[in-house]
Amino acid sequence: MQLKIKDFAQIKYGKESKNLEYGSYPVYGSSGIIRHSNSFLYDKDSVLIPRKGSLDNIFFANTPFWATDTMFYTIIDKEQVLPIFFYYAMQQIDLTMLNSGTGVPSLTAETLNDISLDIPKKDMQFKISSVLTKLDKKISINNSIISKLGEMAKTIYEYWFLQFDFPNHEGKPYASSGGAMKYSEELGREIPIDWEAIEIDKICKIYSGFAFKSAQYVKEGKYRLITIKNVQENGVLLEPANFIDELPKKLPAYCLLEQGDILMSLTGNVGRVGLMFDDMCLLNQRVAKICPSNEEMRGLIYFLFKSTFVKSKMENMAGGTSQENLSPIETGKILIPYNKKIFRSFSKVANQWVSMIVKKQRENQKLAQLRDWLLPMLMNGQVRVGNSIQTRKENEN
Repeated sequence: MQLKIKDFAQIKYGKESKNLEYGSYPVYGSSGIIRHSNSFLYDKDSVLIPRKGSLDNIFFANTPFWATDTMFYTIIDKEQVLPIFFYYAMQQIDLTMLNSGTGVPSLTAETLNDISLDIPKKDMQFKISSVLTKLDKKISINNSIISKLGEMAKTIYEYWFLQFDFPNHEGKPYASSGGAMKYSEELGREIPIDWEAIEIDKICKIYSGFAFKSAQYVKEGKYRLITIKNVQENGVLLEPANFIDELPKKLPAYCLLEQGDILMSLTGNVGRVGLMFDDMCLLNQRVAKICPSNEEMRGLIYFLFKSTFVKSKMENMAGGTSQENLSPIETGKILIPYNKKIFRSFSKVANQWVSMIVKKQRENQKLAQLRDWLLPMLMNGQVRVGNSIQTRKENEN
């Protein structure tokens, strides 16, 4: 059955949020949750759609929330359409094609109200939504594991290498237990007696990416380019993507990326660090690859560059006329406190954490691919949901 959105949902405008006090309720903007407040705008299941900005960022909220004035939220007639089904159905609509803005991309309530969707019976809505929700739930669990691993590693790293409370020979925290310290002129602080100050490039090398020519780009190609947009605070993203089919003759070997490679942004919001988890990807300009001098130190080096200490150093040294730029050479000269034995001890565990993060990111990639393949097929009936998932052809046979 074809229904227009106005037949089963009310499009409501979000409200200004700048005066809200901090709290536990998520505040949605067109980029996602931007903060939390002590007030909510709506407390029922809702699909949130950008009014301005990134028009393809649609969100589903099943807890009380606030939507900013750059967003629409929806009050949905559940007797006709399940809110979660509406969310997945909207994933099929390219809202960027409905842009009415001359500058900032914009949508109107009138435009949204006139969108027609294929709405099956409620039992089928439930079955389709259940399949897709299970995949999204698994992705969410993996993201939670990745986040907790990162938080735990950061905490332990700072205990060991900033507070110097690594385990001493008795298993007690070194500095807190009265371990001997000395003053380091190079670092301007006290460090353990048997530690030294070294430059980062003594334990790793930082290489800049290759300047690919846009004339080589193809819509779908053999190799995916990892650009500055793909390296974000929460890791390496595969979208947006540019592709090429053939490797340039002068492409350095290190630019062909492998799973577990450490990447870092060099321009704009500098010092974002993430792990590569896919194959057939290439390192583009303005992105760096951090290569450990000793493979045993990969885990330590990843969390070293994720640490607040190194990140603040990089932000302070970054400069540029229109935007910040980070020099790989200067970054390699950052001084850090170092002890080979303690570094290797930490990295033995950190290597396992890095492997787990890459594994979970890889799983998420496959789950997202399966979800994105199933979504249109379920919606148009090419795949049917019964006791098991079957294609239309199998049902016909």
